[in-house]
Amino acid sequence: MDRIKYSLTRTVGPASEPLTTAEAKTHLNIAASDTSNDDYVASLIQQAREQVEHDTQLCLIDQTWTRVADRFDDDGRGIRLTHNARSITSIAYKDPNGTTQTLATTVYALDAANKRIVLKYDQLWPSVRGDWDSVTVTYVAGYGSSSSSVPMLAKQCMLLLIGHWFENRDMLTNEVIYNRKAYDDLVIRLARSSYP
Repeated sequence: MDRIKYSLTRTVGPASEPLTTAEAKTHLNIAASDTSNDDYVASLIQQAREQVEHDTQLCLIDQTWTRVADRFDDDGRGIRLTHNARSITSIAYKDPNGTTQTLATTVYALDAANKRIVLKYDQLWPSVRGDWDSVTVTYVAGYGSSSSSVPMLAKQCMLLLIGHWFENRDMLTNEVIYNRKAYDDLVIRLARSSYP
């Protein structure tokens, strides 16, 4: 059987950022009363979160994702999820007649530690039509809805990026300036902390 084909779309972004502008300014040694860089620092916070999420395949603040696939499972290990899912909102599928059905929660469970959705005892995935969009999984991924839920390691990764980008706003070729070893070391630890 061919490998499962799926697309992944973030449908609802995070409602807040893991760091405040004030926290980033403290890291950058900018006085609280100096607001001349606030907009730029706020943009760096968002960019840093997005970079950390990209590098680790983790979501920091809760966000909603939709995974659309041609079938449920291709390897007997359940529906693989790309991110650190916290809950499954719904699983919809097209039955062989093309009618959209909602899979009952009694059929499946979230195996968050292994980033997958698995069948509960004595259950089977239903038959699907086989179109490219036969199975739609909507789920929430992240550590929580607030900054306090995000690990300090992730915040430190963000701060390192923010400091690097703030000090080096131009495309420079100096390898000493571009050296991000501290960030790379931390982001690897963060990504590994979520391995099954």
